[in-house]
Amino acid sequence: MVMTAKADKVRILQYLEGEPFGVKHFHDYNAVKPVTLGRSTYLIFWDLLFLALLWGFLGLYYAPHLIFFDSITAGGDTSSHYFTAYFLQEQLVPSGKISGWCHGNLAGFPMLQYYFPAPFLLAAALAPLLGLPVAFKLVTVLGVFLLPASVYIFLRCLRQPFPVPIIGAAFSLVFLFNEGNKMWGGNIPSTLAGEFCYSIGFSLAVLWLGCVYRAMEKATARRVILCAVLLALVGLSHAYALLFAGFGSGFFLLTGIRFKEHLNALLKIHGLAFCLLGFWIAPLLANLPWTTKFNILWIFFSWKQAMEEIFPATIQPFIALTLVATVAALAGFFLSKRRREKDGGEQPFCLRPMAYVWGLILCGAALYFVGYRARVVDVRFIPFFQLYLIMGGAMLFRSRLIVRDSRTAAVLLAAVALLSTALWVDGRVTFIRSWVSSNYRGMESKVLWPEYKAVNDYLKGDWNDPRVQYEHSTINQGVGSVRAYENLPLFSGRSTLECVYIQASVPAPFVFYIQSETCRHPSTPIPEVIYSRFNLERAAEHMRYFNVSQFIAMETETKRALAGAPDYEREFSARPFEVYGIKDAPKSYVTALNRRPVLLPLKGWMQKAYTWFRLGDLDVTPVFADGLSLEERILFARAGDAPMRSLPEVALKSAEAPDLQATLLHEKIVVTGARPGMPLLVKASYHPGWKASGGERIYLAGPGFMLLFPKSPDVTLEYGPTKWDWIGKILTLAALFWIALCALPFSRGFAGAAGRIFDRYAIYPAVPLLLAMAAGAGLFLSREAPEFPAVPYNKALKYFVAEDYEKAVPAFREVLERHGQSLIAGETAYHLAMCYYRQKNWPATLKELESALEKYPDSPRAPEIRYHIGLCKMEQKRYGQARQAFNRTVEEFPGTVWGRLAAYHHAMSLYREGRYKDAQESLDRLLSMAPERGLAAEAFYHRGLCLMLQGNNQEARLDFRIVRERYEDALWAEHALYQTGLSFFNEQDFDNMAASMTELLRQYPQTALAPEAWYHLGLAHMKLNLPGKARLDFTNVVERSPDSPWANQARDRLKELNS
Repeated sequence: MVMTAKADKVRILQYLEGEPFGVKHFHDYNAVKPVTLGRSTYLIFWDLLFLALLWGFLGLYYAPHLIFFDSITAGGDTSSHYFTAYFLQEQLVPSGKISGWCHGNLAGFPMLQYYFPAPFLLAAALAPLLGLPVAFKLVTVLGVFLLPASVYIFLRCLRQPFPVPIIGAAFSLVFLFNEGNKMWGGNIPSTLAGEFCYSIGFSLAVLWLGCVYRAMEKATARRVILCAVLLALVGLSHAYALLFAGFGSGFFLLTGIRFKEHLNALLKIHGLAFCLLGFWIAPLLANLPWTTKFNILWIFFSWKQAMEEIFPATIQPFIALTLVATVAALAGFFLSKRRREKDGGEQPFCLRPMAYVWGLILCGAALYFVGYRARVVDVRFIPFFQLYLIMGGAMLFRSRLIVRDSRTAAVLLAAVALLSTALWVDGRVTFIRSWVSSNYRGMESKVLWPEYKAVNDYLKGDWNDPRVQYEHSTINQGVGSVRAYENLPLFSGRSTLECVYIQASVPAPFVFYIQSETCRHPSTPIPEVIYSRFNLERAAEHMRYFNVSQFIAMETETKRALAGAPDYEREFSARPFEVYGIKDAPKSYVTALNRRPVLLPLKGWMQKAYTWFRLGDLDVTPVFADGLSLEERILFARAGDAPMRSLPEVALKSAEAPDLQATLLHEKIVVTGARPGMPLLVKASYHPGWKASGGERIYLAGPGFMLLFPKSPDVTLEYGPTKWDWIGKILTLAALFWIALCALPFSRGFAGAAGRIFDRYAIYPAVPLLLAMAAGAGLFLSREAPEFPAVPYNKALKYFVAEDYEKAVPAFREVLERHGQSLIAGETAYHLAMCYYRQKNWPATLKELESALEKYPDSPRAPEIRYHIGLCKMEQKRYGQARQAFNRTVEEFPGTVWGRLAAYHHAMSLYREGRYKDAQESLDRLLSMAPERGLAAEAFYHRGLCLMLQGNNQEARLDFRIVRERYEDALWAEHALYQTGLSFFNEQDFDNMAASMTELLRQYPQTALAPEAWYHLGLAHMKLNLPGKARLDFTNVVERSPDSPWANQARDRLKELNS
C-alpha cells in the first residue's frame, strides 16, 4: 500500500491521537468507517519493542533457568495448587471432565467445581509439550507478564495516543512490584503466595474493560462475541475479577447517555458470557449451600495503617500523576466547550477516557466497602483500585505532537518513562527477587525435602488407606510452604484432611477444628466458628471419626506431648518430622452404626453439628433432613428438646456387620457386606452429586458426612452430574450455537433479525429487573448482611482496656448474643467475666466464668477460666472450694502456666489456713511441674517458710539458699536472706542471725525489709551482749523509718538499753 507523505503525516497524527481515521467525534459512528490498516509502522515497532523490554525487565526477576527447571513450584498456596493441575491431567481430562470428585483432601470434594479451571486447563494443555512442572510454572507467571500488555490494550481501546498506552504498560510495573501486601492479589508478592489465578483473571479483566469500552461505541456482533468470550475467560480464571468486570461495566449505565443502547449491549455481552460459563457456573451457584462460607474483613487498626498499606510510598508519585492528569483533562474538557459547540454535536462524557478510569477507581473502592457485607473478601477489590490510580497517570502524557519531529519526541518520552519507571521499581524491591528464586527452584531444593520425601515414602498407599493428619507448623517452610503436607495425595497417594480450597467441602470447619486440637498455633481460617485449645486426647477421638490413622508432628512441644499421650505411638522419624499411629483407629471409610441416628431439622444444621462435634457424644450421629415421609422418620431417633451435647442414645439390635468392606474408586465408593436396613455412615463429604445404586436416599449426617440405609448387602455410591450440570451444559451449547449462527454467512440474517428484536424489546423487562435487583441488594446490605465478629469484639475490648466496664459489659454481652459460635466467642465470654473480676464483684465473676466454661470448655481460655474460678473462691475465703478448682486446673491442664499457677495458689490457700505440712506438699507438686523462673523462686521461698514454721529450720535454709543462688535477681532473693536470719533466730544462733541480717543490708541497701532487718540485727546484738551495736541498730530503725511499726518497737528497745 503506497502512501503519500501528506497521508503518512495524517495517519501518524491519528495514531498519536488514538482516533479512527476520518472520525472527528467519537460519538459520530456512522460518519466514516474506521480504518485499521496502515497505521504508522514506525510507532507500532516502538510499541512492540517497549513491550518486549518490559517483559525483559520482568525476565530479570523471573529468570528462564528457574521457570524451565523441572521442579514443583513452592511458596505459599502454590504447591497445593500443583496437585490440582496434576489431578486434572491424570484423572479428569482422560475422563472428559473439567470437574470431578477428589478423595484426597477435606474428606473429599468436587475438584474445580468451586475453583477456577482455566489456568489449570492451560497447564494440562501445555504439559505434553513441556512436562507438567514447567507448564504449571508458566501458568503461574502468566498473569504477571500479561498485565503490561493488558494495560497497553486497555489504553489503546480508550483511544489514547502514543505514547500513553506504552507508558501505562510501564506504570503497571509499579503495581506489580508493590511490596505493600502479599495477600490481596494482582501484584507479584500475592502471585508468589499462590494467587496466580487471581493474577490471570485480574489481567484479563483489565483487557476486557478496554474491549467493552470499544464495544460501547458500536456493539457489533463481532464485538459482542469477543467481549462475551473474554468475559467468560475472566470468570473461569477468578471470580473476583469477574465481579469487578461486571460492576465496572455498569459505568456506561450511570452516565445517562445512550442508556438503551448501552443496556442492550451489556445485556448481550453478560448474557452470552453467562451462558458460555453455564457448564461451570450453573452447578457452582446451585450447590453453594453445600460449601463452607468463607469471607473475612481485612481490619485496619488505624487510618495511618490503612494509608500505608493501600497507598504505599512506592505508588504515591504515580497517584499524584493521575491527579494532575485528571485536573488537566477536566480543564481541557471545559476549555474546549466552544470548539465542540462550533463543530456541532456533543461528545458523550461516558466516553471520556479519564472519566472511565475514575469510574473504575470508584468501583474498586465501592466494592471494597461493601465486600464483606456481600459475603466476599473485601480486600480483593483494592488491587483494581490501586492499578487504575497508578495507570491514570499515563494519560497526562497525551499531547498533540506534530508530524515529523513529534514521532521522535514521543518515542523519547516513552523511553524515558519506561527507563525511569524501571529504575524506580528496581530501587525499591527488597524481597521479590529472592522469593521468586525460592519458589521456582522448587520444593525439591528445600533443606527439609529429603526428610519430607522419607515421610511420604513411609506413608505410601492409596485412597483406600486411612487418612493422615499433620501438625500445622512453620517448620514446613523448610519444604517450601506451611501447606506442604496438603500434597500428601500427590507424593504418598494417601488422603489428608486440610486443603487450600476451604470453601469446597462442608466438613471444612470440622477439619480445622481438628487442626486446632493438634497444634499450639492453629491457622483458624474460618472466623464464623469456634476453635479448640491444644487437646490431643479429644483430637484422637475426632481423628478416628474422620478415619485418620496416622499423625505427623514436627514441633518439639507437640512431640513431647504425643510421647506421653496414651492414644498415640511413634512409628517413624525423619527429623524434624515424626509419624505417630493413632491407637484403635477404625481404618474404614464406611462404618455400621450401633446407635440409631437422631433426626434434626435441616435449618441451621452447621451450627448444630459443630456443637455436637465439639461437645457431644460421637457415638450418637445426628442427621439433618426435612420433608421425610413417615416411613423414613421411623428409621431415626427423635431429638426432642435434647441439647446437641447430649442427644438421645437408642441402641440398635444386630447392628454389627462383620463382613462390611468399602472400596474407594475414582468417583465411586463400593460397599459390600452391609446389613440391609441398618444405617451406614460414609465418612466422605456430603454432596448432591452422590447417588446410591439401589436408589437409597443419602442423608446429610454429623460433620458433613453421608448416611444411608442400604436395601441390599452390596451398594455402590457414585458421584455424577446433577440436573444443574445438565442445565449448565445446555446453556453453554446454546451460547456456542448462537456464536456459530452469527459467524456462518447463511444464518447472519436470522441472527441479525433476532438481535434487532432483542434491542427493541429487551429494555422493558430488563429495567424493572435491574431495579428490583438493586433494591434487593440494598435491603440485604442494610439488614441481612453479616457482621465480622472481630469488629464489635474489638470495640468492647477498647472499653475493657480503658477500664470503662459500664460500657464493656453490655458490649461483650451483645457480641455473645450475635456471635456466640464464632472464633472470638470464648475470648468474649472470658473478658466479660474479667470485667466483674476487676471490679471485685466475685459472685458475678463466678457466674460468668462458670457459664463460659460450660459453653466453651474447649476454648484456649479454659485453663485460665478454671484458674480464676479458684481465685474468686479464695477471695470469698471459700478455701476448700478454691482448692478443688485449683486441683481441677492442675489435673486438666498440667502443662500450662495456669496449671502451675493453680498449683501455687492451692498451696497458698493451705498456707493461709495454717496447714503448713499440706502446703509444703502442694509446693512439692508445683516444683515437680518445672514452673517458670519467677514462680519457681516464689515456690521455693514459700516452701522454706512452711518448713520453718514446722520447725525444720535447717531444711528451710536449704530452700532459701536455692532462692538466693538460682534467682538472685528475683524479689524473693532478699526475702529469702531475711528469712534465713530468722531461722537462725529460731535456733538461738545469734551470730549467724547477725551475719545474715548484715549481709541483707549490705546487698540490698534500698530493700523495703530494711526496718525489720535493722531491728532484728539489734535483737541479735542484744543477745550477744553487744549493747553499743544494738543501740546503733535500733537508732537506724528510728531515724531511717520513723513511721514504720518497727520504729515503735525499736524505741522500746532503746529505752530498755538506756534504763
